[in-house]
Amino acid sequence: MSRARKVVLIVATILLVTGSAIGMGAFAAANFNLANFSTVSWEQTTDTLAPEAESPHTAVVVTEGSHGVRFMPSETDSFEVVSWSNSARGIEVTDSNGTLAIRNTRTHAFTFMQIDLSWEDHSTVVKVPKSYTGSITVESGSGSVEISDLEGLSSLNVDMSSGHTNVSRVGAAEVSLRVTSGNMEVSSLQASNVKAFASSGSISLANVTAAQSIDMETGSGNHHLSTLSAPRVSARATSGYITAVSIDATDVAFAISSGNVNASLAGPASDYTIQSSITSGHLSAPQGSANGSRHLDVRITSGYADIAFDGSPNAPLQNDPGSSAVPAAPAAPAAPAAPAAPAAPAAPAAPAAPAAPAAPAAPGMS
Repeated sequence: MSRARKVVLIVATILLVTGSAIGMGAFAAANFNLANFSTVSWEQTTDTLAPEAESPHTAVVVTEGSHGVRFMPSETDSFEVVSWSNSARGIEVTDSNGTLAIRNTRTHAFTFMQIDLSWEDHSTVVKVPKSYTGSITVESGSGSVEISDLEGLSSLNVDMSSGHTNVSRVGAAEVSLRVTSGNMEVSSLQASNVKAFASSGSISLANVTAAQSIDMETGSGNHHLSTLSAPRVSARATSGYITAVSIDATDVAFAISSGNVNASLAGPASDYTIQSSITSGHLSAPQGSANGSRHLDVRITSGYADIAFDGSPNAPLQNDPGSSAVPAAPAAPAAPAAPAAPAAPAAPAAPAAPAAPAAPAAPGMS
């Protein structure tokens, strides 16, 4: 090894040891907590409004930037807003004419090379009184929206650009959920009408009951549906698949451009009039009825549909592509012809009487 290379290795080793020592010293000075290296300082603020009995509200509007928002029940009869702010971000809370507005704001502070190593949840938390029966509207750029354990709302509207939406144990007259890029999970929801749309992402609905309709659509994504009950249930997808289990509706519609449908519907197949339009693929389903009290419509451009019904045999019926008519009921098999009666055996012929013996010849005369 040359002298110059030895010098370089020695210098590099000294620098490495020195840097490690400085780093360990700085880490110890920060109490071994990476968050203490952050250049961003967060401050929590709590705004408590007057009780609903004194100053009722009819609408809550939240405009959130990127840190998410959570709705949960309040332990009192007052709205409570818990928010976080720093030198570049703030939350503005205004209360006017029955509308509670919560808006994300940005300051003009110099934020170049700011480092945030805090792993705390900085979502805005809105605590809703149980007596509140107005609307909730959320517009979010990115982050997550979580809404749980709220009942009696007039409407719930969520419009997100990017992020995750989670709605559970909620009751509202009208529910509209929309996300441009992200996933949506809804469970234990009761409403009159439910609309869910995801441009790019998946939709999961479980234990959802609607007095009128449940309508879902994805551009590129999947549907995971379980235990839905409404007069009308509709699921559409441009690219993806639809998996539906225990769908109880009078009018059911599945439409997909490229993908598959696997569904099980409440009631026997004889309750349904089945219509299908499949350009490339096939429909596998038990026999429907020409005058069923329920209706199933399946539209597929490229893919297949596998439909099962409660109490129906699993033997599928394969439809030709493009078929739109209800398949005719199979003709009953013809009854087998009765076997011919066997002919009576002929009576045996009576035995012939034995011939009489010939008389002996008379003796000759000598």
